Amino acid sequence: MKLRTKEFIHESKVSIDSAFSQFTQINSMTAPSCSNFFNGVELCIKAYSVEQHGSIPKNLRTHDLVTLCQSNGLWNNLSNEIKRFLHEMNIFQPQVTRYPGEEGYNILITSSTNDWWKEAFSKAYELIKLVKSHVD
Repeated sequence: MKLRTKEFIHESKVSIDSAFSQFTQINSMTAPSCSNFFNGVELCIKAYSVEQHGSIPKNLRTHDLVTLCQSNGLWNNLSNEIKRFLHEMNIFQPQVTRYPGEEGYNILITSSTNDWWKEAFSKAYELIKLVKSHVD
């Protein structure tokens, strides 16, 4: 595994751990925690790209989790549960500009149940484990 890949995986886990710690302390998800969580998942996917290409190719400089996985080849290695999780996570992308009539970012986050978030954390850790197994 390349050093840069290790760094990406480490930062991914740190971001997800930070979000999980904040989530468990107050028993709900907040916008900053969700942003950390989303970024951690994104870094994990990009770690796979770094291992494959040595860096993140320009065509993979996106924040769309599904597009990243489909473009870097990771998608074919994912279970249907992880694929569904990534589709669901895309709506929590912090960089997306919301349009009039769409639910705001904070409403999206706070309207999701704690059980959903617990399952999301479980899937994120599963994704890290899977990526590590494919880049070792």
